[in-house]
Amino acid sequence: MSVSHEPAATQDEPAHPDRASSRRYPICPECLESIVEAPSSASWSCPACGLRFMLEEAQPATYTVCKVTRRRQKRPRPIIEGPIDLYGLVKPLLAHQDREHFYAVLLSTKHHVLAVELIAVGSLSGALVHPREVFKLAIAASAAAIVLAHNHPSGVADPSPEDQTFTHRLARAGELLGIRVLDHVIVAGDEFVSLKERGAL
Repeated sequence: MSVSHEPAATQDEPAHPDRASSRRYPICPECLESIVEAPSSASWSCPACGLRFMLEEAQPATYTVCKVTRRRQKRPRPIIEGPIDLYGLVKPLLAHQDREHFYAVLLSTKHHVLAVELIAVGSLSGALVHPREVFKLAIAASAAAIVLAHNHPSGVADPSPEDQTFTHRLARAGELLGIRVLDHVIVAGDEFVSLKERGAL
């Protein structure tokens, strides 16, 4: 495979020639590593061959190399085995919000995370969520189960009666659809409460 590079600038040649004047060189391992690691809009010089590379002027084959290599380097999807795992996943999203945010985490049959979906953003004291918005995304992702999470900007993680009622409502809807609601975690700063552990699920 070969990709388009720009030769390093000389006294008689501009540093950024146009596409018509670009030349083709065999790809070297250092070039490939640079292509994979560099930002999408960056330009850089290969440490091995000294060639300057412009991603926005690259041939389509270069994009293919980047995408295939990155797919191979993807980390395994996280698994939700309990409320601690769920809290660790959603804490960065919820702990410091000044309004309520409601998330649904979509899971596979083995509880691998398929997606983390923001369902609603509310006010300081609540967020309006409808079950159809939750399960529409779960059905589209072919999720086998979901776990729920939202924050309390007040700093108190205890579930309100409305939280418990809504969780029961979602659990009943999930039973009809064959998508289990495994837990609902409420985050307040560095604290959280699991409705499953509280016996509300």
